Parts: sequence; C-alpha cells; structure tokens
Amino acid sequence: KDYMHWESGQRILKAAEIVKRHPRMFGVYITNFLCAPDSFLVPYFRRVMGTKPSLTLELDAHTADAGINTRIDAFIDIINNYKSINDDQKSKTNEYVPASIVKEKGGYFYIDSDGNRTDIRDKSVKLLLPSMGDIGTKALAHAFNRYDIHTVALPVGDREVLHLGRSVTTGKECLPVIVCVGALLKYVRDRMKPDEKIMFMMPKAGGYCRFGQYHVLINQVIRDKKLKNVAVLSPAMEENYLGLGLRFSLMAWNSIIISDVMGDIRDAAKALAINPVEASAIFDKEFEKICCVIDGSIKTSLYKQLEKSIRVLKNIPLKVSFHDAPIIMMTGETFVRKDDFSNLGLAKRLVEKGFVVRISPGHEHFYYANFMIKNNLSDPRFNILEKLNFFVTDLATRYIEKKIKKILFKSGLCEYELTDIEDLVNHVKHITPLALDGEHHLVGGVTLRDGLSLYSGIINVGPFGCMQLRFADGVVSTQTNIRAKARAYEEAGNKMELKGFSDNESIPFLTVESDGNPYPQLLEARFENFSLQAARIAEKQGKKTSHLKLH
Repeated sequence: KDYMHWESGQRILKAAEIVKRHPRMFGVYITNFLCAPDSFLVPYFRRVMGTKPSLTLELDAHTADAGINTRIDAFIDIINNYKSINDDQKSKTNEYVPASIVKEKGGYFYIDSDGNRTDIRDKSVKLLLPSMGDIGTKALAHAFNRYDIHTVALPVGDREVLHLGRSVTTGKECLPVIVCVGALLKYVRDRMKPDEKIMFMMPKAGGYCRFGQYHVLINQVIRDKKLKNVAVLSPAMEENYLGLGLRFSLMAWNSIIISDVMGDIRDAAKALAINPVEASAIFDKEFEKICCVIDGSIKTSLYKQLEKSIRVLKNIPLKVSFHDAPIIMMTGETFVRKDDFSNLGLAKRLVEKGFVVRISPGHEHFYYANFMIKNNLSDPRFNILEKLNFFVTDLATRYIEKKIKKILFKSGLCEYELTDIEDLVNHVKHITPLALDGEHHLVGGVTLRDGLSLYSGIINVGPFGCMQLRFADGVVSTQTNIRAKARAYEEAGNKMELKGFSDNESIPFLTVESDGNPYPQLLEARFENFSLQAARIAEKQGKKTSHLKLH
C-alpha cells in the first residue's frame, strides 16, 4: 500500500502479509548488524505483524550461538502461549482519518481529517520545509511564499528535536529522517493555531539510498500519533510544481543557487573578517533583502539586488584575502553536510580556526541526476514533450547558475566555478563504474580533481551507518596520494600541474559519521590532526596560515 522502491523490500513485506493472515505461520526476520535498508524494513515488518508474535534476529561476527538458541526457544514459548490464548478480539474501529493532498479539476487541494476540501493556497494551509541549512531553507520558503503557498522554514534542529524524533523511531534509521520527524512533532506540539492545516515537505526518491523511505516513515508516524490535519507533501507525486508553473520553478532554482553560494560567502566572511560579528550582521541584513526580493515584498530585479548586496559585502575588512586563505571542502551526504545541528557544527569549528569552508552545493545533485539521464544510466521514460522540457530546463538552469555566480564572484569571498558533473565523474570513473550511481562519484571526483590543487583538505560527512557515505570512504580513502591524483587527471584527459609537493604527499581526507551525539574522543583527535595536516598543505600551496588558530 505504501511506497516501497526496493525489490527485496517488496518481497519481504509481501511475505509478511501472507504470514500475518495465516493462523499457523509466524515470522522470523533475520538481519545483519547495521544493515541500512533493514533499519526501515524491520519496523515495517513489525507493523504488518501487529499483535502477532514475530522474532527479529540481528547477526554479526560476534553473535554467540547460545544467545540465538535462547531467543528462538523463548519465541517458541511465546507462540504456544499465543495459540492457547487464541485472542479473537477485533480491533476497535479507528475513526481517525489522516489528511491528504490531492489533485482535482481546478488545482491542488488539501483534504483535512474531517474530509473538508481547501485550496492549498488558502491561508489556513501551511507548508513546512524541514531545515537543511538555515540559508537554503529560508530562501526556498520565500520562493513558495511569492506564489501564495504559505510556507514556514523550520529552524535548525536542537537536542529536543532529536529527542522527539528518537521517541517515535528505532534509532537505527539515518539521522536526517529522525531530525525531520522530530522537527515536525515539535512544530505540531507548539503551533499557535490548532486549526492550522499542515503540509510537511518530504520528497520521494528511488535508488538504494534510504531517503526514498523517509516519506513513508513520516506518514506512519502521523497515523500512529493520530496527528490531525497533518499531511506529507511528496513532490515526486505532484505534477507541474503543484500547479505553480515554470515561473515558480525558475525562482526556486534561483533561490537554491543563491543560497548555495551565499552560504560559502558567509563562512568565508566569518573566517577572514577582522570583525566576524560585524561581518555576520552585515551578511544577515543583505541576505534578508535578497529574500524579500525573492518573495516579492521588495519590488526590484533579483539580480540588481544581488549586485547591490555584493557591493556591500565586498567592503567587509579582511585580515587575509580570500585567495590567500586555506580552503577546506566539506562534502558527503546532502542533508548532514548542510545542517549545522546534524554535523555538530563542523563548518563552524573550521571557520573559527580560520579556514575558509566550502560546502558542496545542493544543486550538484540536480545536475548529477541530469547527467545520469543524458548518459542513459537512468531511464525516466520520458515522452517526446517531456524530453524537450528536460533539455530546455537543463539549459535554463545552467544559464541561471552562470549569471548568479558571475555576480556573487565579485564579492571577493568565493570562487567562480560552474558545477561540471561530467568533469568530476571523469576523475573517478576508472575507480568506480558510472552505472553504480551515488555520492561516491561526487566525493571521489572533487577529492581527486581539487585536493591539493585547490583545497587543503576534504571532509566527507554524513549520517552514521550511511551506505553511500561508507562506500565513498572506501573508494576514496585509498586514492588520496599524488600518484592516484595524477592517474585521475590522466584518465580525465587533463594534465596535472602541481608544484611544491613530493611524490609521497597525500590529500588530507577525513570521513565523519554523525548520529546526533557528541563525537567520540578518537574522532576529535582525528579532526585536530586533520586540521594540522590541512594547515601544512596550505603552506605548500602558498597560502597564508599565520591567522589560523590550531590549538
């Protein structure tokens, strides 16, 4: 009934339904320690079983046979008791009806828990955007507001959000969904208007990443908690951007590009400004103006406002120029690298040390998806009109990216670099095949292409137990030496011009897994060691390091 995009998951849940219905069959779910898909599938399996006894066996290399045998024996006893009791009680009729969003003639409508139909642009309907970095979420919320979708950008998470999320999950799910669920529950609990009709944004996706199951889990939490007038909006199901059309999609794309680059500008200003507090205040004021243009409350051209704001930001007094400063690239899983709470302020800590931090842009995943389609590595099954729309949209997005980045480059606080997925992938395709899609292409590409030559170090960050994060680490961590970099350039058809480094030099590379808890001492020590290595590489790059605070 719910969306399940893994074939193995479909088979498991179908089998669970059969077991549930058969009076003499009982389910045993065998999983291995930290299996990522099973972090979602095991709770689904248990939901299907309901009150019927089932057994979950989680195995690893250290599992003792005696412990397994004891649990099996106990399970058999439970089954015998269950059969003897033969509970025939019927579940009480559930009068709760979850809210939903439907497309009908004339537009998109919100069907509340009482069955009332309301246009999604009505003021009583509110769209919640889960925080994925304060800047990006805020800018996108303003784009929705411009077209009368009343939108709230949820704040960056905190310990209470994490606690609320963990209260309705097993804790084995990846951190982003736990944070998103917690943020929704906190908003619903504290909302000022009890009759407010809530849409919670959580897109759908395919592939082997657990992200594709986020909206399913959140829908289940809504039903389990019987949250009235709360619905999940999954954009993959909606056509034509909720009926908002091309103008909205272009404004949303503008906001995404602007927020990606402005985030880097803010971090650079904080790291290099003579007065970081004053620089932050100036940035916040100018970014607020930009957001007001995005939502239409300031009537002027967006690009003109960008020009004005950049002239202001350009005058921030710096102790070291941007081009003389060491730069750290933070890449990895999209949510955690952007969300300060989820990564426990990694970028902030590096900025406080004096490093300029560049975070891989969120828009690179749009381009990566397009790259896979263009190279017949993904099949969206477009018709002729959809193919035309795809190529026109691709050209439009690249034009917007180029125009915005040219303006923001004038700040002197960022690089002018257009996102080139093909070039990134060309530097890593000899290590991992193109058909095996995922973030390892992006992490590996930026590490081998730009490590040492542009960046003093690379941090690969993501949720604890993330398959893609660990795969990227396994692929890249053994390829950080000069010889591997030279081969990557050769495979990409480029010539590596890197001076001042010996043949045994390596790119400082650190993988960080976050579960929301403070980092262990071992990881803290590795982080400090990484910072020292990055400073040493920066000196060999000819960067200034006297302003760095490494102790």
